[in-house]
Amino acid sequence: MFTIGVIATSTPIFLVLVIPLGAVYLVYQRYYLRTSRELKRLDSVSRSPIYAHFQESLGGISTIRAYRQQARFKMENEWRVDANLRAYFPSISSNRWLAVRLEFLGSIIIFSAAVFAIISVTSGSGLSAGMVGLAVRSEPHTPELGRTKRR
Repeated sequence: MFTIGVIATSTPIFLVLVIPLGAVYLVYQRYYLRTSRELKRLDSVSRSPIYAHFQESLGGISTIRAYRQQARFKMENEWRVDANLRAYFPSISSNRWLAVRLEFLGSIIIFSAAVFAIISVTSGSGLSAGMVGLAVRSEPHTPELGRTKRR
């Protein structure tokens, strides 16, 4: 909001562009939130069998060893982890999808601020070089979208 305020102060024509960019941002937000909730649900649903199997294995470790079934339990655990990763990877991909789009919107904001500043300076509006530099330099910050190390 601060960035948009600085750019709008230096070049008021920029406010015309804020409405369509805001609409695009809201569309991205709604789409991402619905998708992200569902992907997180799938991730947690596929994670609970891993914990249950691990707890079960710990409880019956002496029986597993007595019947020499370590390889079977190891394979079953790996299969459950793989199933969980199949649900987790789309979640990470959706985070990157949103980050790319937000960075693109930020690039459009900076590009339009620069173009409108050039137009204002060439038309003799009295816009100072300092204000132009502040408007162009105050680029929007794209927050990291839940990047956490996993497994």
